[in-house]
Amino acid sequence: MTERTPLLLAPIADPSSGVLRFTVDDRVEHQRIVGFGASFLEAGLVTLNTLPTVAEQDAVLEMLFDRDTGAGFSAMKTVIGGTDFQSASPDWYTYADVRGPDADPLANFGIDRDLGPNGLVTYIRRARDAGGDFLLQAPMDFPPDWMLVELGVNHNVDPAHYEDLANYYVRYVEAYEAEGIHVDLVSLFNEPLNYTHIPREDLLVVLRDHVGPAFERAGLTTGIMLGEVWSHAWAREWYPLILDDAAARPFVDAMGYHSYDFNLYSDIAWLADTYPGIPIWQTEA
Repeated sequence: MTERTPLLLAPIADPSSGVLRFTVDDRVEHQRIVGFGASFLEAGLVTLNTLPTVAEQDAVLEMLFDRDTGAGFSAMKTVIGGTDFQSASPDWYTYADVRGPDADPLANFGIDRDLGPNGLVTYIRRARDAGGDFLLQAPMDFPPDWMLVELGVNHNVDPAHYEDLANYYVRYVEAYEAEGIHVDLVSLFNEPLNYTHIPREDLLVVLRDHVGPAFERAGLTTGIMLGEVWSHAWAREWYPLILDDAAARPFVDAMGYHSYDFNLYSDIAWLADTYPGIPIWQTEA
């Protein structure tokens, strides 16, 4: 695929005809669209594998990912551990369900489930083999239970485990790299307070003092997305606290939001104007 100069469209309505016309003015630049895509989830591969032949399965993947003959999805989402759409097994999972010894709390870390016939690594590899050339972004719903303050009561991360959590993200990225899959962006928490009950003040500390430095020490080229909030208004309320912190902001490579309220795009425009240079991803709808 050959990259071409971006074209910008400005609608001009002709009230007399009702026809909507577009003019292209390449002298004016707005935001850059990174890509379009969907999610890699176990439910998708479980469904795909119900087709009777591998050739039929591959044909579907080519329709989704091939840039010449298919949709050419270019920005995809995977997940870090268990989610609402896990289907290979009903058992909730993380990559370190059992805490290791004090010397290495992540001694039991492993991505074995993702390597299975319905696993996420398998799904991503098959998409690549079908012509997929896409960025990969990965959010997390929950860390391992033993990192939480109190399971079933307070699902915030215990500050005693902030460094363990940072290393958990690092090991995830490194484990996928070992399988030949580069994760472009790790999104620290999916819908905080809906899943992991981490308030923004704690998220600031996790990013600034633990995850960001851990990525630097490990020499990772994976960027960090500042979470994924479930409404535009939350984006305006949550992100400034972190982005206005001079020590935290350099670790933020993108901001994510979900568009379930559908009507508050002025908040997203405000974020773009207030924090120029930080890409804003709409990651779920």
